[in-house]
Amino acid sequence: MKLLALNIRQGGGTRIAAICSYLIAQDCDALVISEFRRNARGDQLIEALRQAGFSHVHHNNTNSKQNTVMVATKQASTLFKIDDCPNEWSIIGINLAGLQLIGTYFPQRKVKAAVFSKLEDIASSNILAIGDFNTGSNTLDTEAAKFHCADEFLSLANRTLTDLWRAHNGEVTQEYSWYSNAGNGFRIDHALAGKHVTDQCVNCYYDHSTRETLTDHSALIVQLSL
Repeated sequence: MKLLALNIRQGGGTRIAAICSYLIAQDCDALVISEFRRNARGDQLIEALRQAGFSHVHHNNTNSKQNTVMVATKQASTLFKIDDCPNEWSIIGINLAGLQLIGTYFPQRKVKAAVFSKLEDIASSNILAIGDFNTGSNTLDTEAAKFHCADEFLSLANRTLTDLWRAHNGEVTQEYSWYSNAGNGFRIDHALAGKHVTDQCVNCYYDHSTRETLTDHSALIVQLSL
């Protein structure tokens, strides 16, 4: 199973057709789209994915200007309810082929602590939380400013779950999925998995080509031997 997560930047805008072409060309089984918006561009994305075989699409019911997260799958998938979410747009959960797949788009600053707390609450061996976390390790994942809630990230990524990219690329490797206007790199797009999913993970890597014209984030790809 191949999964891809990509932050498309403020709903994709005029880039949406190119984004659709890229996503479809990756031949994935599931997509997690951060900064998805429920507007005309979002409808265009959903329709293109449906025509490409992504027959199951799930997203939060937010207003048309709110960035949220959408999940699309080719195999049958069902939404599962996550009680007492800290907001209506940061996470969405689905059941897919024995996985509890959680798409993420974290808020900024200390507000994100509540989202980390919710993921700690629902963590299981079969969970895969993937998307834009807007946070990472302050020693390994940033070239400049320190992250808010780095301790919460490290607890979830290193103790409760496993950071799949770190597991496959080592503790000293530095690679960034987003760059600031000042040119400083940050690794803020992550895939965190429970033990069963971690054991099934074949590879986890970034595709940095998406930052050239499509969006300001690298795509994150996870391959599982399910």
